[in-house]
Amino acid sequence: MYEASSGNGGMLLGIAQGVYRPSIVTGIPALTRNIETANILRATQEASAIIPALVQLSKRFDPEKLVERIFANNSVDLSTLSKDPDVVAAEAAQEAQLAQQQLDVASGALAAETSAGVLTS
Repeated sequence: MYEASSGNGGMLLGIAQGVYRPSIVTGIPALTRNIETANILRATQEASAIIPALVQLSKRFDPEKLVERIFANNSVDLSTLSKDPDVVAAEAAQEAQLAQQQLDVASGALAAETSAGVLTS
């Protein structure tokens, strides 16, 4: 006989004695979640195998359109997973601002080196 704290046997004993009351999700809700996850996993694996090869093969392939097609073919609704267009635009603006700041810093450092080189020559 196992105690309630002795691993799996304890768990089974706890269930038998009514100490534990498992919640088991069955039916359509359980299957739907499992299928959605499997579809996302399959689409991700396909995309990671296909997109780099196609983009390397030809510059005419659009990675975003390829992602949309692969996910749609695997019954994954990207609209439920994608960022809001406003968020994407804000992130792009922030990235552009950071790139500009880095460019300004690099330009300033180059100008300082150039002027230091001119002054010491």
